[in-house]
Order: sequence, then structure tokens, then C-alpha cells
Amino acid sequence: MDNFNDAIILGEELFQSGKLDEAQTIFKEILQSNPEHYEAMNDLGTVFYLKGDISSAEDCYLKAYSIKNDNDDVLLNITDLYLNAKKWNDALPFIESYIRRNNNDFSRLNQLALIHMESGRTGQAIPLLESSLKIQPDQESIQNVLKTLKAKAVETAPPKQPVSSIKSAKTKSLQFSVCLIEPQGYKFAHFLHDLGKYLCYTFESAGYDCCIVKNHLYRDRINIIVGGHRLDDPKIVKEIADAGQYVVIQSEMLGEDTINNWPIQERYASVYLPLLKQAKVVWDGLERNRIQLMKFSIDAVSTRFGYLPQLEEIVHKKNKDIDFLYYGSITPHRKKMLDALIAKGGRIYVDFDSTAIYRNDLIARAHVNLAPKQSPEMDHLTGTRILYLVNNRSVVVVERCRDQAYVEHCFPTADTEEWADLCMETLRCPNLDQIADEYYERFKKINLADEINVIIERLK
Repeated sequence: MDNFNDAIILGEELFQSGKLDEAQTIFKEILQSNPEHYEAMNDLGTVFYLKGDISSAEDCYLKAYSIKNDNDDVLLNITDLYLNAKKWNDALPFIESYIRRNNNDFSRLNQLALIHMESGRTGQAIPLLESSLKIQPDQESIQNVLKTLKAKAVETAPPKQPVSSIKSAKTKSLQFSVCLIEPQGYKFAHFLHDLGKYLCYTFESAGYDCCIVKNHLYRDRINIIVGGHRLDDPKIVKEIADAGQYVVIQSEMLGEDTINNWPIQERYASVYLPLLKQAKVVWDGLERNRIQLMKFSIDAVSTRFGYLPQLEEIVHKKNKDIDFLYYGSITPHRKKMLDALIAKGGRIYVDFDSTAIYRNDLIARAHVNLAPKQSPEMDHLTGTRILYLVNNRSVVVVERCRDQAYVEHCFPTADTEEWADLCMETLRCPNLDQIADEYYERFKKINLADEINVIIERLK
């Protein structure tokens, strides 16, 4: 399809007249020719939304956002989808991004105020409603809401503090510490080091002071606990809680009474769940985990990782001698996938537990990296590994999994049956270095600053 603009106009006319299937066909044809066409991706999301396929609509909107993260139509479509689903915190970063460039849109200021009210942040809703009324004074319902909020604020206001104390509280900035839980003698502790770096650099990229420590708690920082599932003593949970506010990074697959389908564990109920329940924030990127946590009255936050210049650590070799590299644990499913690739002639270098200095040299030597799913049941995006590779200009072929929609334009991906063939096709590409650069440039567009706001709001 050559004339994309005419096709977009035709497709939009079709879905506006209710011809959704015909519009869907047009937008898909555009995307087959140009997968980076954010308007077609955005419009395809709207077609899915009108059909009632909310999940597919969300995937399309997020893909459009990852391609073009400053387009107002994309931002508002994602916002409206989440608002209609009452996913207040999911909508927050998108509407805030829109309002930063459109601060005279009083109706959207009202929506942002609604999000804060629904999330219990009435203090932040009041100035937004005041701004809305300055732009459009004739809003009787907003005037009434503002009057009610101000009355409640007066009723619940804390006793006045000395001026010096208030000034100190306002000028004190939040500080964080990423605490990696590493039991003595545990040889695989370094598996979470990349995640620890991601967290630390993410908070720093948002303007906060953050450090990384091992098995150490600060009382003057907010501790971010990584690897809490390794704890086996309730006393340590009490020490963490006594140190002050803390965040738990929940990185494992949760079940009713165990983690990662391991045998039922006493420490899950007696140690890990109490750690999660007492946390100020639980950060979990998997929807199925968040649903599981809701059963324990834990409202987990979902945020996404993206590009970080501090994580560009790998200097690629000019002459690469590894065709395919897979690093990580070998589950039965992963062995099946790797064997299928070997059967097609793929030469694979497998590394299980090398520390970063050795693993990164392997990555620098590899033409193509591999990311098969852990299992058909545990089919979540192994985000830290995949995004670390893309962040370092490496090509990684991903077996299609859940949760990948927002970032799948940054790597080649295929369903289980086609994955081995895609690996071989990718290796044979004559311009593989150029492809790696293109994926890297796409990944660089994913901004993290707004994501951290979701965490910060819970800590206020």
C-alpha cells in the first residue's frame, strides 16, 4: 500500500460509519507495509475498542505510544481506555503527559483531578480543579466538587506546625536505596543484579538520589527490596518494617501458596506475604500476579522499564564468533525450543550462571540472542534480560509471550511454532548490525520518568 494518508482517511471514514471489519483490514494492510505507522496502529486500537476487544485495543494503543510517545490522540486514547476501566494509576502518566503540553484543556484537568480523588489524593485534585475553573468558570458541578473538597481538607487538616518545621519538610527530597537480598552462600544472587541496576538508574533518571546495597537497610532512605522471596526468617521482615517505608519489587510468579510453581513453602505464608502486606508499595509488572495479590488485599502497582543510558555496558566485537547465545536457566520448555533450533542447523552457546563480566563478553561476541519462554504456563516477558540486551544494541529473538505488547517493536518475535525459523532467518540477515541499531533507536524512545510518578504518589 503506497498512499498511507489516503488509506488512513478511508479507514477512519469506515469505522466512523460503523464498517469496523473493513476499517480493520485497511489499518492492518498499512501496518504490514509499515509497522512503524503509529496512526494506523492507533486507529486499529480504536477499531478493537469499538468491537469491545479491550485487550487488543490496549495492546495497539501502547504500541502506538512506544512509536510516538508525544502524540495527543494516542495519549488520550490510552487515557480514556484506562479511565473507563477505572484503572486510575494506569491512566495517570498518559494524561499527565498530555496536560504538560495542553494545560488549557479544562476537561482533561478535571479528569486528572478525578484520578487523584479516586486514588485518595484530594490535596492534588484541588489545584487542578481551581485551574480548570480559571479557564472555564461556568462549570457548576466542578465548583460544587471543589467546595466539598476544600471543606473536607479543612476538617482533616493536621495541627499547625512551626514554620521552620514546615519549611524543612518541603525542602527534604526523597532518597532511595535498592537493597538486594543475598543469603550467605547463595551462588545465584547475581541473577538479580541487572534488575537492581535497572531500579537504581530508573529512580536516578527521574531525579532522585538512589544507591544499591546488599542486605543493608537505611532508616533515612526508602528501602527498595529486591529478592525478598529469598527471605526465610520473619525477624528480618520485622527489621525491614521497623526501618521505615519500603517498596517490594515482586519479580516472581505467584500462586495460591507458593512461588514459581515450587513445592508449597512455609516461608511463603510466614515470611513473604507479611513482607508484601506491610510494604508501602508492591511493584509487580504481571497482571496475573496483581490479580493474585488482590486476593490478599495487596494493591500492586504496575510500571514498565525502558531505555537507560547508564546500562549501556557492552562493547560489541567486530568479529563475532557466536551464532546464537542463550543465557539463563534451562527449563524443559526452553530445552525443547533450543533443540528445535539446533535441529534446523542453529549453533547455540548456552551459559547458565556466569557473572556479568563474563556474560557480557559472550553477548559482545554473539550475533543473535535467544529468549524462549520459561514454560507454556509461565509465559510472561522476561523483561530484565530482553530489555538489557536491546538497551545494549543486541538483537534478541523472543518467543511471543504475555505483557510484551508495549515493547515488541524493539525485537523480532514469533509464536512457539515459528520461533526457531525466525531465529534462523534473523541470523541470515545481511544487515544485522543495522537491524540492531534500529531496534535500539526504537527502545530509546521509551521514557521512564512518568512511570516513577506512580510509585512516588504512593509514598506521599
